[in-house]
Amino acid sequence: MRVQADNINFNAKLRTASVLETTTGRIFENTGVVGMKEVFLAFNDKQMKAPGNRGYRYYAKAIGEKIMLKYPKVKAATEEITAMLEKEPNIDKETLRKKVQPYIAKLGTEIDIEV
Repeated sequence: MRVQADNINFNAKLRTASVLETTTGRIFENTGVVGMKEVFLAFNDKQMKAPGNRGYRYYAKAIGEKIMLKYPKVKAATEEITAMLEKEPNIDKETLRKKVQPYIAKLGTEIDIEV
């Protein structure tokens, strides 16, 4: 549990697809940075002023690194997805979504995370 700006935040229950989008930095489920924004807003107590896509990607990358340090299963899935993306850099969103589904099934549809 942590307290920030009088907001008590136990664990954040997030969709696994959003967490994997955040840790891999590649969008396969949502449109735009919606998944990364969801993860960012769950762990940030202050609203940013007009962060845009680059702002959310920057902060989501930092949060994704913390998630991977604390949760080894998410890190393993992220490394496997990243290796797959290195082999096929021009993979389309639909094919990537289908290939990521086994990892989401293994981790569950929602993950309870505390950073």
